[in-house]
Amino acid sequence: MKNAILLAALTAAAATPLAAQVAKGRPAPAAPTGITRQAAQAQITAAFRRADANGDGALTRAEADAAARRIGPGARDAGAMFDRADADGNGRATLAETMAGPMTLFDRADRNRDGRLEPAEQRAVMDAARKMRTGG
Repeated sequence: MKNAILLAALTAAAATPLAAQVAKGRPAPAAPTGITRQAAQAQITAAFRRADANGDGALTRAEADAAARRIGPGARDAGAMFDRADADGNGRATLAETMAGPMTLFDRADRNRDGRLEPAEQRAVMDAARKMRTGG
């Protein structure tokens, strides 16, 4: 019961400035869209941990291939992705190595440098990736 009351109070407190803004005839601010850099890093970390079958903190090609098979046919470039991630060529891709490429791409795609890929920025990344895959 205390939790429900606390939740209601917090919700009301958070909604009060928004309600006042709308009451004054100003439009409510749009909810942020897209994905933040932090959320992208969290998704990559989670996928890495799922793929790291033996939990040693590094992916082997076999682990990367197994993870790609679980994802499905759309992940057929797992070998090439593994080779790019394994920066030192030792046959093992650490989380830092695995994170480097995608975060570099994220930063390039984040045109307005706000730490969030907006839908238009995401579409531009997807279009560029599609062109790379199809050669056109």
